[in-house]
Amino acid sequence: MAVRSADDPDSLRGPGLDGVVIDEAAFLRESVWENAIRPALADQQGWAIIQSTPNGKNWFYKRHGAGLSREGWESWTCPTSENPLVTPDELAEIKQDIGPRRFSQEHDAQFLEVEGALWPSTYFDDGIWTENWPDRFELSAIGVDPAASKSNTADYSAVIFVGLTGGRLWVDATIERLSPGELIEAIARMHDRYSPLGIGVETIAFQRLYSDLLDNWCQMRSRPPLPVFPIPDYAKKERRIERLDPYLAGDKFRFKRTPGCELLVEQLMMYPTKSVHDDGPDGTEMAVRMLNQFANREAEICPIGQEGFDHVRV
Repeated sequence: MAVRSADDPDSLRGPGLDGVVIDEAAFLRESVWENAIRPALADQQGWAIIQSTPNGKNWFYKRHGAGLSREGWESWTCPTSENPLVTPDELAEIKQDIGPRRFSQEHDAQFLEVEGALWPSTYFDDGIWTENWPDRFELSAIGVDPAASKSNTADYSAVIFVGLTGGRLWVDATIERLSPGELIEAIARMHDRYSPLGIGVETIAFQRLYSDLLDNWCQMRSRPPLPVFPIPDYAKKERRIERLDPYLAGDKFRFKRTPGCELLVEQLMMYPTKSVHDDGPDGTEMAVRMLNQFANREAEICPIGQEGFDHVRV
C-alpha cells in the first residue's frame, strides 16, 4: 500500500490488508485510521497493532482505553524502564534534561494533558461531534484565515463555517494548504453550501487582496458578489482566540465529522503550543465574532472586527 502523506487519508487507500502496524499513531489524524486503514483491514478481517508515545488525550488515548475492556482488543503500556538496554542512570539523566512532566509522557507512557495547552481535554470529549446537522441556522458566518504559501511547512488556509441554532454553534471546516485559486474555490463552495450572512477575511498584508479576488471570481462566472467583510487586525491573535473560551467551556460547539473539523479540533486541543498551527482557531474566532456583531445589528453601522465582543446568546 503506497503512502504519500499521513495528513491525507485518501493517499493511504489501497487493497485489503491482512495486518498493519501503525507507529506513533497518536501523532496521526484519526481520519487516517477511520477512513483508510480500518476499511482496508475490514476487507480481509485483518489485525492491527497501534502503538505510540502518548500525545495528550486524543484518539489514540481513547483506543488504548477501549483495549482495556473491549472484547477482542488488548492494550499494553510499556515504559522505557522495562527496556533492558536503557540503564537507570541514563533514565535519571534524561529526566533531569527534559523535566518530570515530559518524562512521564515520553518515558513512563502516561497520558497527560497537552503541556502548555490553553484548554483541558475535557472540553473535547466525544459529545462535541455530531452527525445530526441542522436544516437551518438563525445566524451564520464564515471566517477565512488565508495562508501565504502552499509548501509543506507553511500555515494552512482555514475556511470555517459557524452557524447558530438550537442554542449551539455548529461548525464545518476546510483546513488545507491551498493555492490562492484553490482557496477562492473553497470559500465559494462553503458559501454555496450554507449561504451565510457574511464571509470575514483578514486584511493583514497580502490577505486584503482576497476581497478583490473573490469579486473577480464572481464576475467571471456572472454570479452575484459574495458577502465579504474585511476584518482588520485590531488585536493580538492570542487575545482573540482566547475569546472562544466561554463557548468551549460551556459545551456550545458541535463539530461536523469531516477531516477539516478533525484538524480544527486538534489545533484547538493543542493551542497555543508551537508545534501546531492555529489557522483553524483563528478562523473560528473570526466567524464567532461576526455572529456576535450580526446578532447585535452592529455590522450595518461599523466595520466587522473593531470594538466590542458581546457573546452570542446561546
